[in-house]
Amino acid sequence: MGYLEDVLAAQQVTQADTRRLQVIRDQIQQILMGGWKTGDPRFYYGGSYAKRTMIRESFDLDLVVYFPPSTQYSVKDFYQAVEKRLRADGRTVNRHNVALRLPYKGGFHVDVVPGKAVDRSYKFANLYSAERDTTKRTSIKVHIDQVRGSGHQDVIKLMKLWRLKHNVAIGSFPLEIAVIRALKGFRKDTLADRTYVVLEFLRDQFATARLVDPANSNNIVSDEIPRGTKLAIQSAARKSCDQQYWKEIV
Repeated sequence: MGYLEDVLAAQQVTQADTRRLQVIRDQIQQILMGGWKTGDPRFYYGGSYAKRTMIRESFDLDLVVYFPPSTQYSVKDFYQAVEKRLRADGRTVNRHNVALRLPYKGGFHVDVVPGKAVDRSYKFANLYSAERDTTKRTSIKVHIDQVRGSGHQDVIKLMKLWRLKHNVAIGSFPLEIAVIRALKGFRKDTLADRTYVVLEFLRDQFATARLVDPANSNNIVSDEIPRGTKLAIQSAARKSCDQQYWKEIV
């Protein structure tokens, strides 16, 4: 194996890590089950656990909580009600855009994402953006399917390591979109080639690229990234592209 393959092999999440996440999910689900006039919500894994892009150096848990569509209550009502329940259980809760973030020891956290399903398929949902006091329609299931079907989960993992190594302020969702966008139609299949193409995209195109939510074309993900942050990402990618050895990059 090459250097990048060895890096990925060292980032395999253990069964103990996975079991820990499952136990935490069960605990939170128990807190949020029962007593809802609208009926109980449905729970789904989101984030890197569901997308199979977890890296051992840094991983967290996303837990999606979708409430039934046939109710007069708004998604903001559900967001606030879930927050209230978690606080009543003694949890520290920080609002983090569409998620309620629960910090744990060691820098680990759980993002609980309340939503109101659009219909009985529970594929699409309205989420509440606390930072903007607005509602956003999307599909976390579509996001998961896109990443799983891309064939580039290995590159996404490496780019997460790159983000950590160089302290790059890019969220996982726009990073995933950027990876898939950069590699669309790319033919060379070596891990090094594909990873370098993504770095070139971040260097040459990311600052002006229009990145769109694959579940809703009205959600322009790139518009939510400040201009200064885009330029910092571009600069970090440029420095990485100038390196001679992969060990200086990831």
